[in-house]
Amino acid sequence: MAECKSCKKKKSPVNIAANISPIAAVDFSLVSAKTATVRVGNKNLSIMSPLLKIKPPRGYGINLIVKGHKRTITDTSPARIVQSIIELYALNGIELEPKSVWLNANIYWLKQLSIRHGFTTVEELEAISTTEVAKEIVLDDPSPADWGASAWRTLGAYLSQSEVSKEGFISVLEILGEMLTDPFIGCEECADHFDEARISLNTEDLTQLKMAQWMFATMNEIRTSLNKPLINWDDAVLIHRWENL
Repeated sequence: MAECKSCKKKKSPVNIAANISPIAAVDFSLVSAKTATVRVGNKNLSIMSPLLKIKPPRGYGINLIVKGHKRTITDTSPARIVQSIIELYALNGIELEPKSVWLNANIYWLKQLSIRHGFTTVEELEAISTTEVAKEIVLDDPSPADWGASAWRTLGAYLSQSEVSKEGFISVLEILGEMLTDPFIGCEECADHFDEARISLNTEDLTQLKMAQWMFATMNEIRTSLNKPLINWDDAVLIHRWENL
């Protein structure tokens, strides 16, 4: 129990950190405001200010999703963050009204508090909001890191079948190679290395086990070049279900 200096009464301290809710990233282009004010009791409060009695525990920061990519903006004041959000979306070809950004920001900050420390509530703000039709999400120059793991899992699952031919395996590798040469999702340097490795397999007498061993070795070569921890064979067998190879 802590003593309140102003009233000399005993009261329990409030642990703000213990009441922080996890916050997901938000796409500000999807939620806009019908009005610039929210009714609280008998007053109309402007949404174009922080509708909080205290600063959010995480501070005035925002996790964004802009065209499918995550961004984080932090600054010393709500107004500066709102302006930064507007500028970031403008750079990505999306125009936002200031009141819509303020609405999203206030909802985001209020969600950090599981105890009431705002002049309004998330529910009251959502009641004055409208959700636009979701815009098509387009990834801007995505890295193979965005989809590479899924591609390896697909190849691993293919190899886990009861019977896989060398010709079928090479065909799947050719498809993956085409993905790497695609100007949108690909990586030219990665494609060159992958094609060299794939072409070298044409001269080998491949069993299904050797195909899996090639994939295992190639994955670890890539992980080494990226300074990532290597995968051991037992883990690879478990992940890709290669027990019967």
